[in-house]
Amino acid sequence: MSWRLYVDIGNSAVKYGARQDGEWVSVDAIDHALGRGFEEDLPPDLAEGELRELSALLGPEGLPDSTPEGIIEVLEEYLAQDSLDLQQCSGIGVSNTCDDADDLMRLLGRMAPCPLRLVGKHLKPKLKTEYRKPSQIGSDRWANVVAAVALHGAPVIVLDAGTCLTSEVVNADGVFVGGAIALGMLPLSLGLSAVSERLMADMLDGLSEAPALVGRSTTEALNAGLALQLAATADRFAREGRKVVGEAPVLLTGGQGELCLQLMETPVVPAPLLTLEGIRLLDHYD
Repeated sequence: MSWRLYVDIGNSAVKYGARQDGEWVSVDAIDHALGRGFEEDLPPDLAEGELRELSALLGPEGLPDSTPEGIIEVLEEYLAQDSLDLQQCSGIGVSNTCDDADDLMRLLGRMAPCPLRLVGKHLKPKLKTEYRKPSQIGSDRWANVVAAVALHGAPVIVLDAGTCLTSEVVNADGVFVGGAIALGMLPLSLGLSAVSERLMADMLDGLSEAPALVGRSTTEALNAGLALQLAATADRFAREGRKVVGEAPVLLTGGQGELCLQLMETPVVPAPLLTLEGIRLLDHYD
């Protein structure tokens, strides 16, 4: 039975969803560090293996093989676990915002005997925008806006807590007005290395699933500060968006969405599949 694959290649994770008979039948994320060189940003005495440890602290599975071949191998394994035959895949839709994903894109195109279609090139949003240079809008942000308007109406505000924290603000006429971009949890954490090797070491000492918001150790205090910084920025993004478009639902997606959901003061609607839904809708697939 045929099905379609939708892939969102971000700067620190590859998120995918398989769609069949109007349902998502397989959804997961694969952390990666394609071309990132994060190890080079860490102090010499921390660099060996610390990126893997840091990723494990910020995500449930840590980093798999971060080569394009390794990512494809994990993806094929996940699809096989859900009994999805790649020979039955009828199409692949992709949003890509990673500068170093060319090899990964080529391998994706060879996975199955079906066309690979890119957001922005083959799958083109028809929504209007007030962005001064629309070509600068990332394909994931376009996908978020398309899905938000189609599934929740307008006006609407989207917060995407991934490698970067972004907002997309849509007015009542369905026009993508603009938004804001800030650092997400991973780059904020890595930024500690530029301040202090000792602080970086303390931060890597451990991270609880629900960090204490008043830390009783340096490690707890750092993790509380990072989490609160992310959530506070997300709250401000939502408030500034509402100043422009008025009262509007706020949708929350991205790998750190669950963390923001626990700490934000703004009521939000969790939408973990929003980007994939946007790619699917641009592909005009049920």
